[in-house]
Amino acid sequence: MKKTGFGFLAVVLALGLTFGGCSQKRSGDSGVRNIIDMSGQTIAVPKVVNKVHTDWISGSMLVMTLGATDKLTCVSPFLDGDSFAWARLIIPEIEDAQKSMLANVQGDAINVEGVLALMPDLVITDRLSRVEIYENAGLPVLLVNLDNYDNFKKAMLIIGEALGEFEFAKANAYNDYINRNIEMVTERLKDLEETDKQSIYYMYSTNSGPNWATVGRGEIQERWIKMAGGIFATEDLDGRVEEGISTEYILDKDPDIIIIGNTDQAAVYNQLTTMVEFSGLKAVKNNSIVRNPFGILSWCRTGPEYAMQMVWAAKLLHPALFTDIDIEEMAKDFYLEFYSMKMSDENIVKILQGESPPTRIGR
Repeated sequence: MKKTGFGFLAVVLALGLTFGGCSQKRSGDSGVRNIIDMSGQTIAVPKVVNKVHTDWISGSMLVMTLGATDKLTCVSPFLDGDSFAWARLIIPEIEDAQKSMLANVQGDAINVEGVLALMPDLVITDRLSRVEIYENAGLPVLLVNLDNYDNFKKAMLIIGEALGEFEFAKANAYNDYINRNIEMVTERLKDLEETDKQSIYYMYSTNSGPNWATVGRGEIQERWIKMAGGIFATEDLDGRVEEGISTEYILDKDPDIIIIGNTDQAAVYNQLTTMVEFSGLKAVKNNSIVRNPFGILSWCRTGPEYAMQMVWAAKLLHPALFTDIDIEEMAKDFYLEFYSMKMSDENIVKILQGESPPTRIGR
């Protein structure tokens, strides 16, 4: 049974008569609907989608956020790991979902036979290079892109539209939530002077010294750092730099704040705060190394909590402009509205501090 959150049932009713109006063209009684995906292609999608296949974790999480966990053909077995214990707590239906790795997460080696065996009505991917593989197998496939807030919202509407009226209404409610947060942050920071901005260095926790993973221009982290009134320290780099950056590069940047995102933040945090090489950094001396909130996914990337990231970051950088914003209450309300999950104060604090649950959550 689908769970309904507060603040969105009215949207379901209001959209019931207009569902599909933004990008969908009906095809009479042919049994399909034409939906325009984010590559601009018109895709024939079954009128009723009971089973959807997503080939990356963020895509699966967005389907779950729209209340359609029961429609997923499978979810990544990575979700059984300790890094995703919060996700299993917040979305307990994950425990009942089939776990199967059908896509090579490092590339495009798709197990098409395995996908076909799951008999999905629809496939959703974020990789253009995979689209032709699915199409050649006779599967309808939608391409979405999550690399900035505008595209993130478009993707939510396309996914919701494809899945059904309930999911489409919830996608609209989710986008309304993002828009309110963006408008609030933008309004409060509109008169911010450049001299009031701090230099922010974002660091992945996927690896550590002597090479440190980070991101450059064009990545989603650049968007929220600048939106939150920060200076993006690594704008001289391009894309993801997963092979790592030297210690000397970080020392040369000497950022005001270092934000650690992704999983396993504790190990990188401990290294940065204890290594002699970094002892002279402003961020170390001022105790300004921060672990990014991590719940269903890391808030700083392409997961559902991305809707709260810009508020969290703006309050971190400019607390005097957000004294009335209680991030703990905001997070509690978010999980209640979109997942019908009432989170304890203790768990919310741990999520905001980028910490794991006290014990592995599962059955």
